[in-house]
Amino acid sequence: MIDFKWSQVHAWRMAQHGLAPRFPSPDFLQAVIRTGGIQAQVMSAAELALCTRVEGLSPHDVRSALWQEHRLVKTWAMRGTLHLFSVTDLPLYVAARDWQHTTTWSNYFAEFGLSRAQQEAFLAAIPHVLEEGPLTRAQLADAVAKQTGVSRARDFILSSSLQAGALL
Repeated sequence: MIDFKWSQVHAWRMAQHGLAPRFPSPDFLQAVIRTGGIQAQVMSAAELALCTRVEGLSPHDVRSALWQEHRLVKTWAMRGTLHLFSVTDLPLYVAARDWQHTTTWSNYFAEFGLSRAQQEAFLAAIPHVLEEGPLTRAQLADAVAKQTGVSRARDFILSSSLQAGALL
């Protein structure tokens, strides 16, 4: 067995998170990958978190990676909050959420008056409406409601993330 001092554990964790030493600019996605996503409820906080971890990275670089280059994706994840992920890691986090098969999410859908059939239609509609490209939350809500014919689906999407986070 190897014994570690707390200072060694702390140094290792700081390095894994790009806090000491910082990641070089070409490896900025490592900051997102190694931290398991960057919390992004407030986008400026996400930009700051990444710029703190990556040498020479600017908030503009983060926005460009998200909106122009599509190397990052912003989505709901842990605790029902928005996070930034590398596009290559997105399938892992989506699979980990497993929204479709949890009683908690079924109950949450029911709180909005959505039946099990409407829940299935809602989940099936998401990939179809996103085929055309990224949408804002409001655009997604409108498109899903139109696709499913269930106006309450819009309310579900636009509901508070805090409410959803309390269920996880």
